[in-house]
Amino acid sequence: MEQDRKVCQKGFIRRFCEKIFEIFITLIWVIVHYVAYTILGGIFILGIADTYDIIIGDGEIPEPTFIGVVNRESIMVRFNTSANIRHSSTDEEWWDSLESTLVILDKIAPHVSDWVRIQKAEGRLIFEREPTGTYARYDYFKDVLIVNYITMTQVDGRKASIFAHEWRHSRQNGAKWTKSIMACMILGKKKESILESEAYLYEAKLLLALFP
Repeated sequence: MEQDRKVCQKGFIRRFCEKIFEIFITLIWVIVHYVAYTILGGIFILGIADTYDIIIGDGEIPEPTFIGVVNRESIMVRFNTSANIRHSSTDEEWWDSLESTLVILDKIAPHVSDWVRIQKAEGRLIFEREPTGTYARYDYFKDVLIVNYITMTQVDGRKASIFAHEWRHSRQNGAKWTKSIMACMILGKKKESILESEAYLYEAKLLLALFP
């Protein structure tokens, strides 16, 4: 009787262990297939994004025009007409202080000044008073331009280059933003070069046009 009970217990333990082992193997199989399908899906999406980026691209990107050496705008770039702006200043005061910056852009990159004015007219220009570590940023998904207070402390030529940087972001196609998001998901951090390289290059071109 005692021996039968021991045999029964051993049989139960064996079946229990076999069941646990089956569950473990099934779990491993599911994880492996999930990771494999995720990787394949990611590669497929990145392939589509790269193809779109190569074929469609960002459209026409006009080059900045050299501002000249002795004219009104070449002098204006070295002054900060927003120097009187404070955190407590109203949004309209912030906007009015940017007029000289927009006049400079009208001469060397009118597509940028037009874009900034459209953003303001359509309520998609936000003035940000709290420090964020950036001069400005463009929200692609909301089509919103956010200008930080630190931008208002820069000379007008520098402010013009900041707007040019954000304008370039606004022209980047959805494929680049998709690749940026996926890189963040895979790497756990933003891969700045996907979006920022083009924007910094365009900013540099505008600075060269302003300060040769």
